[in-house]
Amino acid sequence: MQSSIPATCCLIATGRDQPVQLIDAYTGQARSTYSPMNSMDEMESPTVIQFSPSTGDHIVTAGFRTERMIQVFDSTRPGKTPLTTL
Repeated sequence: MQSSIPATCCLIATGRDQPVQLIDAYTGQARSTYSPMNSMDEMESPTVIQFSPSTGDHIVTAGFRTERMIQVFDSTRPGKTPLTTL
């Protein structure tokens, strides 16, 4: 995050039975939403979310109730399709 570059001023949040949201740090408004899906094609909330450490251009989600998986989303492509599922 660099406060001189507003596009980088954001955080990620989720809650029980809620998708992951990219939140604008200045306005508090949701910029985009990411919906991790389980094998039954149901949205499932993660208990762990993190930006990728090196560049921050990926969102890593884990700690799901029904399945042991890690899903990685491209932060520039909101939706329910992850880049990869491990």
